[in-house]
Amino acid sequence: STGAEFSMYGGSICGNTGAEGNYGVGLCLYNDNGKHQIRGGKIYENKTVAYDSPEGVGVYVSFGNLTISGAVEIYDNKRGTENDNIYMPWNLNQECIIIDGELTNTTPIGVWARYEDVVIKADGTNVTDLTEYIDNFTPDNTGRVLQLSVDKQSIKLLPPHIHPICGGAHSDIGDHTGNCEDITWTAVSTEADLKSMMSGGSYYLKNDIELTSTLFV
Repeated sequence: STGAEFSMYGGSICGNTGAEGNYGVGLCLYNDNGKHQIRGGKIYENKTVAYDSPEGVGVYVSFGNLTISGAVEIYDNKRGTENDNIYMPWNLNQECIIIDGELTNTTPIGVWARYEDVVIKADGTNVTDLTEYIDNFTPDNTGRVLQLSVDKQSIKLLPPHIHPICGGAHSDIGDHTGNCEDITWTAVSTEADLKSMMSGGSYYLKNDIELTSTLFV
């Protein structure tokens, strides 16, 4: 449909079972230029049989954004044994989750997207910094991590960084500080950290850094 609206402020969507290839067993939002918002309530324990691609068993969001705030609980939606809570097949800046107010869910919301790009944005008016909200979400994609942008207004779903020296794949920001085989790594996240690298050592970059002065190496 086009231009339709969906709003959820409470209640539960749960216990639904779909066949193979069913999208949005709990909630299917397929709506060009529509308005979708969830301000409370639970979407949980919906399921389909095992399938080789995500289906958005909890919430399927296509051709539109999903705006959320409040006590929104979306969890334990399964495709076979795989977590499949919120799925966005066209997230190349065409669709994503938008946070426009305080988010108070107690269980991290699982997100899954087709592309390695933005999956969550701040609305830019009521919410301008997503730092406190990144832990309200968790990747449902196997081998993906959530990464906060430099301006803190968006979150991307990306592969973990892999260090060419140790060969290890590290999924959590900060989980590589310390010894990795025979190398001691130090996280770099600020301009001051970059300048301290002049003293030598082994470092890895946690996020993008914008320089305010010339860096001499």
